[in-house]
Amino acid sequence: MKPTLFLLAAGMGSRYGGLKQLDTLGP
Repeated sequence: MKPTLFLLAAGMGSRYGGLKQLDTLGP
């Protein structure tokens, strides 16, 4: 997983529900 995508996922996750959003995207 690219660092850029990880940063985007983290940013979106913090907005929409944190870990839940990250779990949805997955590695």
